[in-house]
Amino acid sequence: MNPDWKKSKFLIAGEGLAGQVIPLVAKKIFAGNEFKKVGDNGFINLTSILLGNAMLEETSNSDFWEHYHTSEFFDYHGLYGP
Repeated sequence: MNPDWKKSKFLIAGEGLAGQVIPLVAKKIFAGNEFKKVGDNGFINLTSILLGNAMLEETSNSDFWEHYHTSEFFDYHGLYGP
């Protein structure tokens, strides 16, 4: 991470299907920050999330939704790490 960005505020925004993804990403960030403080390596200073016209509930029982809400999904797409 760029040292100049260590204390910068971070916000996540999206619409539509992002209503499913953004809360999960925020949860992963909070979990990753649990024992860290601002300025520590790996700390992400998430200050807010914005959802516009968000789909907050799944509308289908497809296998896609089951996979979509797992840590493996985030790991595969590089959205979460150690």
